[in-house]
Amino acid sequence: MKKNRLGLMWGIFLLGAGPALAEPSESIKYLMSERMSLFDNGLMRIEEHLYRHLGENWGVLVNYDWNKNAIFVRVWRDDIEEAQKTKDSPTPKDMATRAIGEVKKFCGYNEDGKLINPDTGGLIGSYFSHRGYVSKQEPKSIVADVNGIVEITAAVQGKKERIEGKTKLTEKKVNWSTVKN
Repeated sequence: MKKNRLGLMWGIFLLGAGPALAEPSESIKYLMSERMSLFDNGLMRIEEHLYRHLGENWGVLVNYDWNKNAIFVRVWRDDIEEAQKTKDSPTPKDMATRAIGEVKKFCGYNEDGKLINPDTGGLIGSYFSHRGYVSKQEPKSIVADVNGIVEITAAVQGKKERIEGKTKLTEKKVNWSTVKN
């Protein structure tokens, strides 16, 4: 009888000690329930498309700064020794200049900050819209408003220095800085 009781208790224990169910923390629940905005989605889409456009040798980060009301598009390249194997290879500044030009072209602008096709208003603002329809609440100036707050930074690590160019999407002037290694 004792064996049966011990076996029964052991069986109940094993049944009751099944896999424990893990509950997500409050932080994870928050992240699971927070909606992604058109703005978040637009930043993410620009980053992904620019990464594919520039190629895997370039790093890309697109984010928004609330304090400056600016969208920052940052591109960088650190494998310069591989890229500069010959004396005819582009300099770090040439590479950064090309990258800024490619980002601007991707966004629908020439290197001088002028729209390539004024009828479309540039491409970057379209990343912040619904696909397939236009909301009645969408401001008519959405594309121009977005284009006007985009700042581009291209940085290339050279053998002896890091060169960095900064400009606005809608401007021609590039501000250059150099940091020695």
